[in-house]
Amino acid sequence: MRSMIILLFRWLRLDRPVNVLLYTLAFTAFTITVTVASLTIGMLFIAPDLPGYVLGGVIGIGTAISGFITLPISFIILSTLHLQLKTLSEVRATVRYDSLTGALNRSAFMRYAIGNWRGGGAFLMVDADHFKQINDTYGHAAGDEALKRIADTLVEQVGETGEVGRLGGEEFAIFLPGLTLEEGETLAETLLEAMRLQDLPALRGERRITVSIGVVGCEGNVRIEDVMNLADVLLYQAKHKGRDCAVSPRTVTRPEILRDLPAFRAA
Repeated sequence: MRSMIILLFRWLRLDRPVNVLLYTLAFTAFTITVTVASLTIGMLFIAPDLPGYVLGGVIGIGTAISGFITLPISFIILSTLHLQLKTLSEVRATVRYDSLTGALNRSAFMRYAIGNWRGGGAFLMVDADHFKQINDTYGHAAGDEALKRIADTLVEQVGETGEVGRLGGEEFAIFLPGLTLEEGETLAETLLEAMRLQDLPALRGERRITVSIGVVGCEGNVRIEDVMNLADVLLYQAKHKGRDCAVSPRTVTRPEILRDLPAFRAA
């Protein structure tokens, strides 16, 4: 019952303050209309011979009382519901999104990936390059800004084709349902180029933000854990290759290290 009420008030868009005022006025107007109609019909039925000015006075007093009572009560009730919905939305956002970067947190990202896994897709593991050096040289505030900029760039480039999640630390993951390995590789190159264009004032022009990426194309019959493991291995191959690059099963320089990985055998 409570969830149905929440859905109703969401449908009414009571999360917007202006709608609280509009619905308050609308409900008050409706109540006054009903009051006027009820008093008119009631008085005509009970005392049909009353003079018009008396009838008008009774209706006027009743209307005023109705308005004075309904307006504040409606506003208080709707304002309370508005605050509850706002709090609920904030709590859900906290549960779903990483508080620093705004990307999906690990659990929300995994739910998204698992929920869209059946049709397969492209999976990218992304890791910031030299992140410890950024923290040590420019401070943790600069490191936080770098993570925010990375997340913003990833989300902007991925758009509606998939979701970006922060797995922890400086590591992010991207799942693109229905996309092929080739499309994942193309996106990875786009991400690398977009990241190179970022200018972070906190780094004082002395360093650019770069990332390394592992790219995997996956079918829905392969376990997500195996795909993530393969993407992680490819990511660290990109690190060994010199960073600021993407590596996939087609471009890895040491394919022998992948042969024992379930996701690679299934590819």
